[in-house]
Amino acid sequence: MSDTATKLTAQHTVDDGIDWLSSLATVLARATRVAVRLRPDGLLELSDRGDVLGYVEFVKPVYVAHVGDCPQFAVEVGQRATLAAAVDEVRRHQDARIMEDR
Repeated sequence: MSDTATKLTAQHTVDDGIDWLSSLATVLARATRVAVRLRPDGLLELSDRGDVLGYVEFVKPVYVAHVGDCPQFAVEVGQRATLAAAVDEVRRHQDARIMEDR
């Protein structure tokens, strides 16, 4: 993701509405090949080929990364300054989880 998109993210808050977050999620999905869906509860659901990887939520001023199939049971794995970094954190933990299952 470009530095411009990251800087724009830092200027917004949850109070600005969800339109900017939805737009950012679309850009992120194209850049990372991870499908990003904005859920009604405000969480960003991350999936790869239909499998849920985890969730990201914006808790001012950070993005909180959670790993798990279901938001109620997902485990927090990190807090990052950018959405892209939070997605990377979810993917890294998901990759480690897949390796453990083998």
